[in-house]
Amino acid sequence: MKPTLISLALVCCGLAAGCGGDDIGRTVPVKGTVTVNGQPLKGGSVAYWPDEAGGNTSKLEAVGQVSDSGTYELVTRGKPGAIPGKYKVVVAAATTVDSSKASSAPKAPFNASFQSRESTLLKVEVSDSPSAGQYDLKLN
Repeated sequence: MKPTLISLALVCCGLAAGCGGDDIGRTVPVKGTVTVNGQPLKGGSVAYWPDEAGGNTSKLEAVGQVSDSGTYELVTRGKPGAIPGKYKVVVAAATTVDSSKASSAPKAPFNASFQSRESTLLKVEVSDSPSAGQYDLKLN
């Protein structure tokens, strides 16, 4: 499965995993904007994976859809927000495949390293009092 499809599948699973979320503990709101070379990413998904090296021992990722204006909002197993802590961030762009062209898989409009939790360099700390723009993701 392609990284983009995997990430989108994770978002769908995360959104469908439950609405109550009472068993996951406290979450805080996480909203941001994804830009690529200064322009909003038009659709896609974002996943925050707990960063064990940063001390986040949670086993729950937070996920969200990127709107056409580049904004996103996270949920954790259906509960709005994310558990406070440090995360590795993975971004997948919404792509369409032109079936009339016999070409290889669609290419994301940003560095492929951002599409894998093993290679991403994007790291964010989710906190109770985030600074302005703390959850904005700037890709190139």
